[in-house]
Order: sequence, then structure tokens, then C-alpha cells
Amino acid sequence: MSGGAAAPQDLSLRSTQRQFQIARSLRHEVAPDARSAACSRSAAYAGTAGAHEVAPDGAAGLREQRERPRRAAPPGSGARRAKRGLRSAAYAGTAGAHEVAPDARSAACGREAPACSPKGCLYNRPVRPFLKWAGGKRQLLPRLRPFYPATFGRYHEPFLGSGAVFFDLVASGTLGDRPALLTDENADLIGTWLRVRDSVNEVLRCLDELAEHHHQRGAEHYWNVRDRRFNPARLRWHAAGSPLDGYGPDLAAMLIYLNRTGYNGLFRVNGQGAFNVPPGRYARPRIADHDLLRAVSAALNRAGITVALAPFETVLDRAGPGDFVYFDPPYAPLTATANFRSYTARGFDVADQARLQQIAVALAARSVHVVLSNSSAPVVVDLFSRPEARAAGLSVHRVPARRAINTRADRRGAIDELLVATAAEVRGEK
Repeated sequence: MSGGAAAPQDLSLRSTQRQFQIARSLRHEVAPDARSAACSRSAAYAGTAGAHEVAPDGAAGLREQRERPRRAAPPGSGARRAKRGLRSAAYAGTAGAHEVAPDARSAACGREAPACSPKGCLYNRPVRPFLKWAGGKRQLLPRLRPFYPATFGRYHEPFLGSGAVFFDLVASGTLGDRPALLTDENADLIGTWLRVRDSVNEVLRCLDELAEHHHQRGAEHYWNVRDRRFNPARLRWHAAGSPLDGYGPDLAAMLIYLNRTGYNGLFRVNGQGAFNVPPGRYARPRIADHDLLRAVSAALNRAGITVALAPFETVLDRAGPGDFVYFDPPYAPLTATANFRSYTARGFDVADQARLQQIAVALAARSVHVVLSNSSAPVVVDLFSRPEARAAGLSVHRVPARRAINTRADRRGAIDELLVATAAEVRGEK
């Protein structure tokens, strides 16, 4: 056609798209406060979300097609898409059944996630941490692996954080069918891990809503969630005695959202216990990763995997000869301004570092395989270079790492970190 007139099919497509946008906006305007409080969707919206899982060529697919240039499909991509669609459809058919009895976990990895084996839990990729965490060990894993014991009994991780070493042991098959005890004294963290284990579908529904609003409003939405929803909800939870079963899917989803979009993935609280991390600067943060969270839920539902709220000192009563304990404490600061250790209102000071050294020495002396990572701060070097540490069989190793947390990006760079390990267990160190 000429003269700038639109073709009839163009007008029809625009009309259809406009109707979809109007319907979508009306749906979200019905009861935003109620929806936010319960983190739930209307039946119509839940049906739409489910359809997107099985048939991604719907409205969301049309949006993506308009935003991204089309590319030629590689050979075999049609078969792969069909396979993914079948897998999603099969999983969607079973997800509802898993919600019926959330406490009936089976030894075969249970209810809301795909099955796993001693060689690792998979959805469509290896399991890995679902949280960013200050001092997280993913980038240090190649340096840590030579210090893993060749054989061990139970695995203990008293400073759980993002659980990078636990997930590495699972994904590599090193953990096998051994039991693992994962603990931390950060109640928000443990509450979130438990909700991902027990109620992953509900957590994902809340995350989908948070992700949608974040993509619309960015930092404005972050501040609103942090100050008007997350902290007030935590205050009510603490007033009720901080029961772990009271840390609901909405709270867990908000913590994951703030972690994925906040400054450097920090979890930091002020003296009153309020979460006070500012928003980060991320163009397109991955907030609701369905495949990953379901794989994590599968890993945590394996027989013998325990997640508990406990101070790190309790490992002294639980670990026995032949067990493997990995300590990843809040790092001793290298400088007075590099102190991001307020994961709880109490913090982690020099006295805590000294008590940790005493526990590591005591465990090593009873033939527990100990691996510990920390900064190369002088206080840490001194503690683990003392005669009692050497007599227990602990050795100190400096490894290159990368500082990830600094208010100035140009000051994030290569530094030395310390690995302390039972000397006899070092295998093929590079």
C-alpha cells in the first residue's frame, strides 16, 4: 500500500496487542495490595503463567520477538525445543501433586523438583548457588578442590552462606549419598533455604511478581520492597519469636529478590537488625530462575541433607573422626574500611576469629578433615601459624583470589586469601 496507510493485517495485529496490554494492566490494577501481601496470582494470571512454561510462543514470546532480531535456527533446534516443551509439560503435570503433601519428602529427592542421584541433582543444568553472597566461593572453587578429602563420612558447613562448596560436592558427585549438615546463625538465610527446599513453587510465584515489577520500576521497586515490605515483615516475624516455619515463601522470595538486585549481593543489617543494603546497578538481573531453584530444591530434598539454624560452635559436638568440615567465616577485614561482616546484628569480630581457630584445631586433633578459607589479614595468619595449629596437622596456604566488594570498582582486584587445611588431605595442589 502507499501513502503511509497501514495494511489490514497490521491493524489487526496492533489491535490484538493493544487488547492484550489493556487486559493485562486491568488485571494488575484489581487488588495490587492484596496480591503483594500474599504473593499470589489470580486464577487467570496463574493460567497464563503456566501456559508460558509449556508454550512460550504466547504473548511473552511475541514481546521477545519484537524486541530481539530474528536469527536463523541452528540445525536440530526444533527437536531440542520440542524436547524442552515435553519436559516442561511433564513437570507441570506433577507440580500440583507435589504441593499436596509438602512434608512428605522421599529419599529419591521428593516433591517439587526433578529427581537426582548421588552424581548430582539436575533440572537442565548442574546445581549451583541460588544466592550471591559476600565471600561466596564460586570463583575460588578450583583452588579449594585439591583440599577436599578423598574419602569422608559426613559433610558439615557451619557458615552456609550461598553453599558454594556444598553445591560443588553435589554437582561433581563427590558428596554421593553421604549425609550433610548445613548450618548458619543467620535466621533469614536459613529460613530462605528451607522455603526453597519445602515450597519452591510458591517462592517462584512470588519471585515472578517481584521480577515483573522490578523490570517496570527498577530501583524504585527495590526501595519499596526493602523498606515497606521486607523489613516490616521481618519485624513482625521477629516479634513472633522468629520461628523458621513462619518464614514464609513471600519473605524468602523478597530476600532472593533483594539479593539478586542489591549492591554486590550483600546481606547486611544495621544495629537494629534492619536490612540496609542499597540497590545495585544491574541492567537485566536474573531474578526468578525456575530451573535453578528447582534443582536446588531437589538437592536439598535428598535423604540425609539437613539445613538448620545453629551457631558455628555446634559443629564441635557434631563432627566425628573422618568427617569433612568446611569453614567459610565472615572474613577478617584487611583494612579498617573493608568490613562487610554484619550478616547478623552481632557481627563477627576478632574474638570470634580466635574462637573459630580453637574449634578448627580441636576438630583437626580428633581426625576431622578441616578446610577453612579466610582473608590474609595478619590476625588470621597469626592464629593459624601458632604451634597448636601446626601440631593438629593444619597447614596454611596462600592462594590468589579476587576482591569483589569495594565501593570503588577500581579497587576490586587480585589479592591473596588463606586456605587452612588438614595437611595430609592436600591432593594435587596447583
